[in-house]
Amino acid sequence: MVQLMENALAKLAFAMIEENAGPQVSREYAMRFLDEAILQSAQSAHYVEIYGDNVQFYNQSLQEYLAAVELKSVGLSHVLFPTEYENAGFSFSNPIEKKWDRVIQVFAGIERKDAVIREIQQYDPVLAASIIGSGINVSDALIDELIADQIERLGDEVANLKMGAVTALRYLGKITTPSLIEVLKKSDNPYARAGAALVLEKTADAAATSVLISRLTDTQPAWLFGVMVCDYVENALKAIDSLEAKEAVKNWADMLLPHLDSEDVHVRARAALKLGRIRNSIAVPKLIDLLNDENYTVNFVHNERICDYAVEALEEIGTSEATRAAEEWRRQEKSKK
Repeated sequence: MVQLMENALAKLAFAMIEENAGPQVSREYAMRFLDEAILQSAQSAHYVEIYGDNVQFYNQSLQEYLAAVELKSVGLSHVLFPTEYENAGFSFSNPIEKKWDRVIQVFAGIERKDAVIREIQQYDPVLAASIIGSGINVSDALIDELIADQIERLGDEVANLKMGAVTALRYLGKITTPSLIEVLKKSDNPYARAGAALVLEKTADAAATSVLISRLTDTQPAWLFGVMVCDYVENALKAIDSLEAKEAVKNWADMLLPHLDSEDVHVRARAALKLGRIRNSIAVPKLIDLLNDENYTVNFVHNERICDYAVEALEEIGTSEATRAAEEWRRQEKSKK
């Protein structure tokens, strides 16, 4: 009788989710899967609660478990669909939970097979990573495969695909650090380097401290308009609880200063912009020198001259010396018009 009851309840639980019926259904709806005797037994055993003519499961976790039991009969492919992150408004800070995600997670916990996770991975790598990150044991080979696939996506030109990869790697945790270190050391794709730093901001693995410090001068544009790789690196270092990481961020201006003398106009522009943002007065003399640099940048933040970035940086730094120089430059510029 118990097995018959659980089988019937599993079908009810599955149907309620599939048909978007909500947490509570009518008795008439429930009787599509149960008879009166099973319904009463289910109530007595605290599987369901009956409120007048309405029926609901005792709690959501129980419903998800029973739906996962039915999923074993229906087949995982019935509830897996390709996740098109580029069309989903996806955000790694607030991933969109789909209606079957929790049931699939429970199902994976029941089955505990690599084949199940691999099938999920083909459709939704973020979900697969979250399941592995929750503690389900899978083979090292499967984890390596998932990490490699998501590392490759970090450099994708589609922003939401990158964010999906960041989220998947964040779920996997510190086991991703060796691969992320390699990206920061060797990748020529600034999107990939920025993504690696974003993952490390979440995992806060001190093992990556040295390579992150080496990227504090990485002023290549990445992801968001006007944001540089070093911006993400800074956040990753701030998340690491070590004296070495804290000292590196504190002394960041010293590392950026030589970039103001670069022959590359875009490197000079990005260094000026960053030095202004961190408001370190050590850069003021060199920034004042750049007020005479009228070379143009192209497609960074604006199509502006180096001197435009320099004056904005001086105004952000805001010391008396910086402010005087910026005000004098603006007066001279105004007189030219």
